Amino acid sequence: MLSRRLRALAVSLAAICSPAIAAENPNGIYILSTAVNNPNTPQDDRLANIRNYDFVSGYTLRLFWNDLETSPGVYNFNVINEAINLLAPLNQGLSLEIFTGEEPQYVLDGAAAKYTDHRGGVNPVPWDAFAQSRHAALYAALGDYAVTADGSTHALRDDPTLRSIDAAPVGLNFGVRDLNGAIRAHPDYTQQRYVDSVAAGVATAAAAFPRDQNFLAFFAFNDSQPGVPVDEQLIARLAPLYNGPGQPELAFFIENLSDDGPLPQPNGMGAGNNLLDWSNLGGPSMIQALDSWLVHRPERDAQLDSRNPATGIELAYNAYGTRFFEIYVADVDGAMNGALDAAGQPIVDDLRAWHDILTQPTASADFNGNGVVDAADLAIWKQGFGNPGSTLPADGDANGDGIVDGADFLDWQRQAGGGNAALARVAVPEPAAIALALLAAGCTLLRVACRREASTCWHPLRVCMLMP
Repeated sequence: MLSRRLRALAVSLAAICSPAIAAENPNGIYILSTAVNNPNTPQDDRLANIRNYDFVSGYTLRLFWNDLETSPGVYNFNVINEAINLLAPLNQGLSLEIFTGEEPQYVLDGAAAKYTDHRGGVNPVPWDAFAQSRHAALYAALGDYAVTADGSTHALRDDPTLRSIDAAPVGLNFGVRDLNGAIRAHPDYTQQRYVDSVAAGVATAAAAFPRDQNFLAFFAFNDSQPGVPVDEQLIARLAPLYNGPGQPELAFFIENLSDDGPLPQPNGMGAGNNLLDWSNLGGPSMIQALDSWLVHRPERDAQLDSRNPATGIELAYNAYGTRFFEIYVADVDGAMNGALDAAGQPIVDDLRAWHDILTQPTASADFNGNGVVDAADLAIWKQGFGNPGSTLPADGDANGDGIVDGADFLDWQRQAGGGNAALARVAVPEPAAIALALLAAGCTLLRVACRREASTCWHPLRVCMLMP
């Protein structure tokens, strides 16, 4: 791992090299809320973890379905409006996580088929028609909810503070997984029925929030039947429907970030492999901390022994290109209060550095998603040019118009200039030449330091590898 001085230099160089492309949302470090409000406290406890720290980009508000729908068809979304009015002045984003497995009692009573999850809770099966209809009604009401903020009233789906929303279908066993096998063991279960119900539930959320980033908790699901595993079938089903030009955005969400994972497994099976497959298809990922690095149960010491959330952030950023991370309030408060990691260094320095990296604009011409706009991306553009089947960013469509053409080449050319030696062949004004010289000098120092530390250059520094 590179020293802190090198990390600081990395952030500065990345800022110099980054082209002026619109930043993706959501991104950065978000604080997790508690999902339970104590009615005996003056403030809503679900909003108590909001912080105005310089390395925090937003807040994840976690809500139970049965708290939002107080009686059949009667909704109380006031806490969402309160969150928006607290976050908007801080220029922070809001992510909504809806626990659809905590459905109102009437939904459970009306379900024709149910199962018991690994915690002993009873749920409708994901394909239950009545539960699906009530889930659709919930999301339609959420999208239409009239938010009053900044002196105007508008639908929640149009609110600029809202960046992402949970697209969890009804009846899932804590996401796309089956921790106790109860769904797979249900007499009505079939692979097709499960895949159809998950796809339908996600589509319901995306229809209600077409301009926000929807996310689906996606782990691993294999029923041991012959053929393609269920989770791979789901990826094949969802990938053509999301994240392309004019399509809604869908991220895969994982809640077990630690010092050691999630990572792809050698056997090709598991949550990390699904994340990797999704990211290779151009899909974003959102990852939540397993627990607080500073305050956690003793049995998790081995997974969080760095005592620094930046260790997990670096792992997922390098493995999947993840740019959205949810961490616990104990860690952000600890950072602001001078908490040290296992190496005796203040964790706030690393969180600030990662905030700068995660919230930087991204390069639309990085077609292979490796963090660098280079000759490999040009090769992808050449392959996609004029091919009627090439309409995705991963095919060479830099401007998102659904066509791989000369305009995309011009975008590649402009973005590759940030760190490509070809820029030296273009006449530039004196200030730009000075900036380029500083960049080259900085990259030289980084390459030397990397060799001295017997390490490969840190992911954001790969922009330097094209420098002469």
